Amino acid sequence: MNIKHIIIASAVSLLLSSTAFAAGATREHAVIDQLGNENQAFVRQNGTDNQIRVDQYGDHNDNHSEQNGRQGEAYILQTGDNNSATTFQGGVENKLNIHQNGNHNEADVGQSDGSQNHLNLNQNGNRNYAEGDQSGHRSSAKVLQNGDSNGSSVFQSGIEDKFESVQNGNGNYVHGDQDGKGSLLKINQLGDNNYAGGTQLGSGQRAHINQDGSDNWADTFQEGQENMAVLEQNGSGNFAFFSQHGTHNKGEVTQNGMNNAATVCTDGVENVAKIMQNGNANRADILQGF
Repeated sequence: MNIKHIIIASAVSLLLSSTAFAAGATREHAVIDQLGNENQAFVRQNGTDNQIRVDQYGDHNDNHSEQNGRQGEAYILQTGDNNSATTFQGGVENKLNIHQNGNHNEADVGQSDGSQNHLNLNQNGNRNYAEGDQSGHRSSAKVLQNGDSNGSSVFQSGIEDKFESVQNGNGNYVHGDQDGKGSLLKINQLGDNNYAGGTQLGSGQRAHINQDGSDNWADTFQEGQENMAVLEQNGSGNFAFFSQHGTHNKGEVTQNGMNNAATVCTDGVENVAKIMQNGNANRADILQGF
């Protein structure tokens, strides 16, 4: 039995725009609930068992949602003013959740050409930006931003790549780019004006970045199979860079203090590099296999 259920609810708005389309599908649900002024929401669904729910509270919020495929879910909640959330899902069994609390936040997300993708974005504060793009199947991404003027971008293409980032503070930025199979990138930032990035190509790569302080910079690049990079920064003004090419290489950098710099470049098989810096203005470089 085909069931098409579309609910559009709008209340207490001077200039409110809500649109929903659900053509040629079964068991679709679309709910739009807007309270405020000059909010806009657009929904289009094609497929089977899709669900979209949009809640916007405040003024001048905008949402554009599309789902193509089957069994996709999208839930968007924006509380505040001048927030924007763009959502696109294509494929099968995709799930997406966007929560924005504050003002002038922006989320731009796309999932396509795959199946069983999961993406969850949470932004709490003002002027935060989050971007996600997943293509493939069984990918998963989680982004949590607490504070003001934080940025995050995630790009994953492949099979079973996972990305997680948590930001607490102001002016922090995270970048993740993975293309391969079974890689994991985890980033945690606590403080202000930190940058952390990771690029992983190949299969089975692992990268963990933890930053506690301010004005720290950390970046990793890994290409090959089953390489691991661990970066720990505590303090301010620290710099760390990883570049690993090959198989089963391991690198670890720990920085405690201020204005320390560390660089690790490895090429080959089963190389191990470890740097620990305690104090201020220290510098260390490791070059292996070149």
